[in-house]
Amino acid sequence: ESKAFKFGARTIAYSTVLVILLGVVTYSLAARKEIETTVLRAPGMLYQEPAPGKISNLYNMKLVNKSMKDLPVTVRLLEPSQGEIQVIGSDITVPKESVGESVFFIILDRSVVTSDKVKVKLGIYSGNREIDEVSATFVGPTP
Repeated sequence: ESKAFKFGARTIAYSTVLVILLGVVTYSLAARKEIETTVLRAPGMLYQEPAPGKISNLYNMKLVNKSMKDLPVTVRLLEPSQGEIQVIGSDITVPKESVGESVFFIILDRSVVTSDKVKVKLGIYSGNREIDEVSATFVGPTP
């Protein structure tokens, strides 16, 4: 003699917990960035003066591509706007599910460097789409 299956309190509770956990995992996978960026000033390097009225710092950048496609990447200086980025080497393309590295200079006008440490904000772009945003410290002369 077989008994018919019925939903009891324990079955409903376990089912609810399972649905909540599946929702959290799905959200975590859908909401993650496709690229993770780390930008650090080159260790042991002081600022340089490449031209009159300009100050530069050397940076190392590490990019972790979490997507399933190769990403061509460009770096843009968002803040302060009175400066430029000079990438050393070729264009940056991060292979799918891999790590890419690059080295670049940030060159700022001397008038922008108002203290010995200035915060700079960088945008990481693939085409015209911003895929990450990072901050770094720019070291200059003590005013």
